[in-house]
Amino acid sequence: MIIENRHTRKKRTMSLDEFKKEFASDIQTALDSYYKTQNNKPYVAATFCRVDLASEFEFNFQWNFNNFGNSAWYIKSL
Repeated sequence: MIIENRHTRKKRTMSLDEFKKEFASDIQTALDSYYKTQNNKPYVAATFCRVDLASEFEFNFQWNFNNFGNSAWYIKSL
């Protein structure tokens, strides 16, 4: 995976496991934001549970991390 800093444009290459260990708090922030956004939609709150939302977050991990997270780093490619 290639990640890039939004401010300095510094690039780093790391595995997905390394990324999840180093950015665990940023991933959790993005996941919480994703939950809040999805649960505010009436059709989603009625039909999905929290476990299903976690798998949906993982399915589109790159997009969700980049758009729901508040990190200086973003995933350029997986």
